[in-house]
Amino acid sequence: MSEAAPAGNTSRPKGSFRRRKPSGKGPRAAKPTEEGASPATPTETETAPKRERPETVPVPEELLGTTQTGTVVVTVRNRKFHFGFISLATGDKAEDVTVPRIYYNPSLVGEEGLHLYRGYEVTFEVSKDENGRFCAKNIALTENGKKIKETRDAESEERRKVRAEERAVAAAAAAAKKEAAAAAKKEREAAAAAAKKEKEAASPKEGEEGAAKKKRRNRKKSAKKPAAEGDAAAAAAPAATTEKKPPRERRSATFEITVEGDASKTGSVTFPISQSIGRLKSIATKAVEAPTDLSVYLITAEHPTGVFLTRAVLNGVTESGKLLLAPKREADNLENQK
Repeated sequence: MSEAAPAGNTSRPKGSFRRRKPSGKGPRAAKPTEEGASPATPTETETAPKRERPETVPVPEELLGTTQTGTVVVTVRNRKFHFGFISLATGDKAEDVTVPRIYYNPSLVGEEGLHLYRGYEVTFEVSKDENGRFCAKNIALTENGKKIKETRDAESEERRKVRAEERAVAAAAAAAKKEAAAAAKKEREAAAAAAKKEKEAASPKEGEEGAAKKKRRNRKKSAKKPAAEGDAAAAAAPAATTEKKPPRERRSATFEITVEGDASKTGSVTFPISQSIGRLKSIATKAVEAPTDLSVYLITAEHPTGVFLTRAVLNGVTESGKLLLAPKREADNLENQK
């Protein structure tokens, strides 16, 4: 018997991607074009013309080994490269592309710590590197270049001072704003505390109210109930406090102990009457070293053979008495049944 196919779309094979539902908008319409012009295709679109580098004028060979004066016109400084170009002209002619330009590297600067920037006027020695390319060596500032550097350094320092003042003003404004917020918060807390005190002064405190309720409950419990509901005099009488029970009298008795059938086992103990009979039996059997399965009997004038010791019998003992330890008698069971 074959299994039934699961309900659902069975036309899509297992593991295939789910097709996107059509939006119902239809195919995209072409953008309107000018009358008489056909829509542009990707191949017909115009691309931005690539910027071409101007042709550089090579350094004349006859300048090799000479010292020249020029102007820094290009500086490239990033994480990977640091170099530049020096024009072999000064003044307005330095930007002329027809004037030869020579490559330089910061490691070839003669003055230690000197950083070259665009517009600096320098002197340099025309040389070639290991690849045979012209490069400038022993680069140093001219007198005019030093003046340009001093002017720019002063302007940079002035800008740094202005920025420092602006930061100081912003920090002071932020501190003042923070202090104002703290003062406002303090005022709100003080106002809330004052309102709370006024509320507590207007109404009794919860602790006092709770104590008053507890006092009233205790007063109702201690009030004495009238003898009769119609007795107005008893209802109007003040509530009487409950009298305390007198403390239980603590008295002791001295007992002489004997064992039935063994005259050699005798002894005496002093025992508090308020304690249990079981404790008296335990103390008595230990005193004469008798078995613990014996029963305790009290010998009196009315019962010379002994009466089974109970709480009522023990309470009747005054100062002294005689105890007999003997096996349990059948008469004890009959007496208990009564």
